[in-house]
Amino acid sequence: PDIPFADWDSDAISQWLHDLGLEIYAADAKRWVKSGAQFLAASSQEIDKELGIKNLLHRKKLQLALLSKQEAVASLDPPLGPAGLLDTSWVLRWLDDAGLPQHKEAFLATRVDGRVLHRLTMDDLAVLHVTSHLHIASLRRGIQV
Repeated sequence: PDIPFADWDSDAISQWLHDLGLEIYAADAKRWVKSGAQFLAASSQEIDKELGIKNLLHRKKLQLALLSKQEAVASLDPPLGPAGLLDTSWVLRWLDDAGLPQHKEAFLATRVDGRVLHRLTMDDLAVLHVTSHLHIASLRRGIQV
């Protein structure tokens, strides 16, 4: 919607979760979230509990997507906003280009998008089962480029 995220209703938020590739949480969000303002104000623990989030990278993806909806974040981390334009499909094509197609299945299962890629940590790589030092170096350099 063209209205501020804080004013979104449960239907708009549910559709947004679908667009993020997190449709498995859309029904619970529609039941629980009444407005974007409520969603932005909720704690991570509350979101995990109400949406039943177990996957660490799904949690991170949602947190980063919510963070990007807050206007103050744009000045703190300018690449985070544009990184949100890169969806999971783009990341999977990028893995092919980076010569790491063997990791596509794990990146798809966790719905890694540009925001998550931008903030990828060593712990995240462990969740993705990326253990080869050469693959880690390739990912880091590819992200840097």
